[in-house]
Amino acid sequence: MAKKHEGLKGKPRIMFWERKNPKMSYRSGKRPMANHHLLPVAAVGRSIVSAADDKENLVPALQYFTNWNINNGKNMIMLPTKKAFWKAFGKGGDKKNPIKVLPFACHSWAHMAYNAEVAEDLEEVWNKVKITITAHKFDASSVVRSITQKQTKWRGHVTRPSATLQNWRKMVDEVADAHNHFTMVDVAESPY
Repeated sequence: MAKKHEGLKGKPRIMFWERKNPKMSYRSGKRPMANHHLLPVAAVGRSIVSAADDKENLVPALQYFTNWNINNGKNMIMLPTKKAFWKAFGKGGDKKNPIKVLPFACHSWAHMAYNAEVAEDLEEVWNKVKITITAHKFDASSVVRSITQKQTKWRGHVTRPSATLQNWRKMVDEVADAHNHFTMVDVAESPY
């Protein structure tokens, strides 16, 4: 592990991108719902590590000068799991009295594709970070503002007003791309 920069001695860490961290925890969700990180742990961590390959001191600059936590309420949203959709519509879309489901993507499907797209998107944020060590200056407010903008953008990706019984039936009937009404990002193959 690299030696901590002299100017950071005694300075508390204020940015956390790990799911389990000393500053804030989160509820996992009550079945059949799951608590989802809009900017997922894997995506944030992977994108920071990738950007840090080309930007010396990025990790400590973020950890000690950017006040943000992956578990903050603005980065969390409850999403239905596939069991919620099964309960609402029936596995085959044949439920006699369907239950209205929240207009969100299914947390159980295409999460890895979602993580990859978010990680790629976040690299733009980390690449804009300017670090000046000699003066111990770092403009963390612009980083937090950029992260908040990304949270809002990705909240839009998981909001799916088209997650309806009619589209569920189309997905069950294997209508091309109907599954994308229920995934966090568009994917080629149906996860159903």
